[in-house]
Amino acid sequence: MAQPHKGDRASMTLRIPAELHEQLRKDAGDAKIALSQYVADLLALQAGRPDLAREIRTVPV
Repeated sequence: MAQPHKGDRASMTLRIPAELHEQLRKDAGDAKIALSQYVADLLALQAGRPDLAREIRTVPV
């Protein structure tokens, strides 16, 4: 089954500490969300654009 279109997207390469990557991967897995979508949602929320967050609505604490 095809995924719904997510709109225009741009790619970005980040260099982050390995420990942070592991934590984000774990958190995304716990939320049953792809890592890239999880990080995109966190960035959208942090940027004050909750309208662009597709899977998460608040930043987990």
